[in-house]
Amino acid sequence: MAERRPRFARRGWAAVAVLAGLLLAAVPGAQAATAKQPATLNGWLGNGTAFPGRALVLTPPAGVKLSAANVHVTENGASVTTLTVTPTAHAGAGDFGVMVLVDQSPSMAHAPLAAAIRATRSLAAQRAAQQELGLITFDSKPTVFVPLSSNAQAISSGLAGAPWTGSGANVPAAISAALGELAGARVALGAIVVVSDGVGSLTAAHGPTPAAVQARAAAANVPIFTVGLKDASATTASLQALSQASPGQFVKSSTSGLKSVFTKIYSTVTRGYVVRWRSRQRAGQTVNISAGVTGVPGQVDASYKVPAAPAVPKRAIARPSPVSPSVAAGRLSTTPSFVPPSAPLPQSPLPRATAPKSFWASSAGEAIVALLFGLLIAVVVALAVYSPSKHAVRTRVGRFIPGSADIEDAPALGPKPSGSRLLTVLQRRKSWPQFVENVGIARSERTPLYLYKRAAIIGLVVALLVRVVSGSLLFPLLPLFAWGWVLRYLVKRTANKEREKFKDTLPSYLQDLASAMRVGRSFISAIASVAEGADEPVKGELERAVTDEALGRPIDETLQSIANRMQDPDMEQVALIAALNRRSGSNVSEALDRVAEGARERADMRREIKALTAQAKMSSSVLTALPGVLLLGLVLISPVYAYPLLHTTVGNVLLGVGATMVFCGWKVLKKISTVQA
Repeated sequence: MAERRPRFARRGWAAVAVLAGLLLAAVPGAQAATAKQPATLNGWLGNGTAFPGRALVLTPPAGVKLSAANVHVTENGASVTTLTVTPTAHAGAGDFGVMVLVDQSPSMAHAPLAAAIRATRSLAAQRAAQQELGLITFDSKPTVFVPLSSNAQAISSGLAGAPWTGSGANVPAAISAALGELAGARVALGAIVVVSDGVGSLTAAHGPTPAAVQARAAAANVPIFTVGLKDASATTASLQALSQASPGQFVKSSTSGLKSVFTKIYSTVTRGYVVRWRSRQRAGQTVNISAGVTGVPGQVDASYKVPAAPAVPKRAIARPSPVSPSVAAGRLSTTPSFVPPSAPLPQSPLPRATAPKSFWASSAGEAIVALLFGLLIAVVVALAVYSPSKHAVRTRVGRFIPGSADIEDAPALGPKPSGSRLLTVLQRRKSWPQFVENVGIARSERTPLYLYKRAAIIGLVVALLVRVVSGSLLFPLLPLFAWGWVLRYLVKRTANKEREKFKDTLPSYLQDLASAMRVGRSFISAIASVAEGADEPVKGELERAVTDEALGRPIDETLQSIANRMQDPDMEQVALIAALNRRSGSNVSEALDRVAEGARERADMRREIKALTAQAKMSSSVLTALPGVLLLGLVLISPVYAYPLLHTTVGNVLLGVGATMVFCGWKVLKKISTVQA
């Protein structure tokens, strides 16, 4: 029995081996599966990164998930410790972007073109929140229909339009334009999807060739997917020509299956990962990158050259040279130990402290002074030869006409003034009517159009001065884009002061109005008598009410419009009293007395609140202005210390963060100190 067991065991294992061989031979393709090599890791250096930021696009085998724990990256043999690994399907801004190219030739009109736009909308709906999407329509020339963006509202509004049709279908030119959009957006991974039926002239004599486009896409590692649309105009020859004119993967689809094809393409290109880190290599050095994943065969190798550091302008900084102890102390002392006793002491002159060179003594400052003197001379000459035009005369005369606060903005019967085109553009804005109303309430001597033009000129001049003084490209953008906001703020602030003055003085005039009605005057004549002895702004508003009533407008509507303009709830009650008096003949004088009492109490409360919040408002102004004043002083007193803030990327980012924090603090303090009475 002891001899039979080993022999039986050997026979059993032999039978198992024969059975396994028969099973492997019986399964179709088993031999091919066993001979197939395991999938490896693929990837390349990501596009659009600015040093020291680096990015790799890695595509692992199916079923393998990457994380910062199993991804290993080295630069010149040194391991990169801090990595961020982001799946492309959940990529953020700057990680992933898709450009869809749709043929808009006559053969694609109506149903095929509409199906392509619907498929693009479905792709926009299924993308991640920060993934970028753009649309280019092309005939003989490409047109950026929807710029590459991650803004969902901008994409949806852009895709809501309908492209036009034109002759030709230049596919290489459209792909070249899409590559330019992806390069300008600086996305790490970009993809291009072309939709066409291939009918028409697919290339141009003077445009980019398919080979050149393919080489450019390969250099940028941008995959291209071409969808041959089998519509009524497509033929086998046209689809074959399309596959030759467009590099990359080619697939055929019907108009009904276009959405599913887009979904498959999207899932294919979002299967990878974006690996980011900050390089610590020196400027001008060639860096070799190696990336691998634990448990996954294969390795991704790439290389790049670190850009040279920008040349920092040399500034004269007085550096004190070493001084011997005897000179520093002002008396004789022993020779320092590092000087041999036999050697004489070095006689080096003491450094002289040089004052920093003033900006106005530089060539730029002299140029600005010369420019200012030239402008003064030009102003003197212009005043000497200036003669008022007919339009200026009409404007001055119009100021004496009641209700003509902006004669320049009124339509003229004769030839249009020079600013009519600009005025037409401004009137299309939603904020322009409110701005015109605030200018009228502020009782400005200038028209809104005049103020707008002068503010634009002042903003441009201030931006040029800031550019020359600071030497930065960031600070001039502030006055260049903020002058309109500053103008509206100043005008609104002046108008609000007039409104506050109107609210404070209205109670006494309401009592005068009630007294005038007690002696037998009508409501309109009482308003006219009060307007004669009133001060601005009550005088102008009551005169406007009397004029509108004389022209046939009901007095209650006129008073309601005054209440809306001056934002005064007490005036709304006066308008309600006027309406009741016009309809039922109620006791107006007694009602006006009650309104005057309530208005006076409300004015007292506003003054009390203003006194209690004055300290908080002053603190808000000081704290908001302090960082800017300190930065300006630093620029003027010690430009060397302000240079990193103004001329480096990190400094500009920190300035932006600081400005945002100051603005948020100002808004919070304003909310706290603003109390509606």
